[in-house]
Amino acid sequence: MNEIWLLEENWNLIGTLLQPMYGGSSILIEESSVYLFPGNNRDDARAIQRITIDGNDVTKIEVVGYHSKYTRSPIIFVSPLNLCSV
Repeated sequence: MNEIWLLEENWNLIGTLLQPMYGGSSILIEESSVYLFPGNNRDDARAIQRITIDGNDVTKIEVVGYHSKYTRSPIIFVSPLNLCSV
């Protein structure tokens, strides 16, 4: 999958990912950033991507990292900053 869709009253195509993603998960952070974590991509370059949104518009799409593990529908959590610091 490489298309970005937004559901309002109907589904609207609003953008295209930099790299396709399969079997992954996504999470919305602070109403402005969606992070995408790929799962079982066909290649070893599983790009973690961030979509920055403003209302119903995509303002930026960027690759923020990579991982090499094959996963199926990774589970994503939001945790407080410095949760494990001493």
